[in-house]
Amino acid sequence: MLYGRPPFQTASLFMQAPRMHATPAEHTANAVPEAERGSAWRIFFIVAGTQCGLPGFVLSARILSALGLHDGIAAIIASALMTALLAAFTSWLGAATGMSLSLLSTRIFGPYGAVIVRTVIGVSLVGWFGATIGLLGSTAAPALSEQFHLHISPHLVSALAGIGIVIGTCMGARGLERIGQIVIPVVALGLIAGIARTWHALPAAALHGGTHALTFGGAVSAMIGSYVVGIIIQPDYSRFVRSPNAAAGAVVAALALAYPVIMIASGIPSLALGRPDLVSALVALGFGIPALLVLVLSAWIDASACLYSGSLALANLLQGRRLWPYVLGSGIIGGILELGGLTDAYVRFLLLLGIVLPPIAAILIVDTLIGLPANAGRPAAGRQHVAILAWICGGIAGALSECGMTSLTAIPTFDGLLVSACIMTVASLYGRLTASDPAI
Repeated sequence: MLYGRPPFQTASLFMQAPRMHATPAEHTANAVPEAERGSAWRIFFIVAGTQCGLPGFVLSARILSALGLHDGIAAIIASALMTALLAAFTSWLGAATGMSLSLLSTRIFGPYGAVIVRTVIGVSLVGWFGATIGLLGSTAAPALSEQFHLHISPHLVSALAGIGIVIGTCMGARGLERIGQIVIPVVALGLIAGIARTWHALPAAALHGGTHALTFGGAVSAMIGSYVVGIIIQPDYSRFVRSPNAAAGAVVAALALAYPVIMIASGIPSLALGRPDLVSALVALGFGIPALLVLVLSAWIDASACLYSGSLALANLLQGRRLWPYVLGSGIIGGILELGGLTDAYVRFLLLLGIVLPPIAAILIVDTLIGLPANAGRPAAGRQHVAILAWICGGIAGALSECGMTSLTAIPTFDGLLVSACIMTVASLYGRLTASDPAI
């Protein structure tokens, strides 16, 4: 195992008290010291908590509506397993090095390539924040009108919620775990109530076929795309965990187990009632106040996680040591994007993320497992150029697949992952071969 970390010790590590303390610098420019690392429980609650967000509720409803219950469940499970596998590697990498994604991107892509990576990640996360508060407003406003006869503009709801989320995120990442500890049981109760009240109402057609608005491959790509940023930014949180194996195990538990259960269970009430998401379905069932509570908490943790990591990338990009100015700026930009209609292109936005960003995850993983290390005998610039080339080729492969021109797996996200991983693997093996035999 790289970096000489201890093996996975579930009982002892998961019972240790969390020690992720926010500092004025939030370690934007350096690895987290050993003394500030602690339990992997924090990773589980953050990751599982963000799966209880409104974007996931909307996406699960669309997948089940498009594919029907059986095929929709199959697509969700396949996506969750793939997501868990990828995120486990990136989470392990963050805990093994103590580095955030921004610092790791410099090591892998070089100083100039890292600027591009941080910019793309930052823009994606700001966009994700805007999409989340936009969905919050468009869902909460009708719920308030239907339940309490309060007629408030969706944009006003989004703006007020966004301000609160920005203020909370300025305080650092310490609150994310606590929000996750609250939102998970609240959403679980909502899911149980929704399924119990609607299971009998599922139409027979929904069990076998749907509207076919999405293909199976498109649904898988959209679902992975909905968390692909989370896959890539896992190091931002796992760097605070003492054991790399514990960090990977916590992510697998959250994504391979909790994620598909949440997605399937939240989609069933929506499918049965013909509603666009779980929250609106709960409102229709008469659970107005619990639905609003689920809505606010889920949007809060999801948007806060986006703001935190996006601001961390921007702070590292601009060499800032204080996080709150970047959180504030990202929040303002995300709000402007929401007013510009980002929410209207939500699924398209997910599909775009599913094409552009997965190659970065593949590059991080291959560099971790095989690597183009400094002692491989190749110049640093050569390693960085290979990583950038792999990213470009992976993005092109995913785009060609999405356009229907050519495809390796029929799933655009997988095409991008596969092409980038192959290029990095071949280059890594060749680098090790030339290092061991100078005659080559």
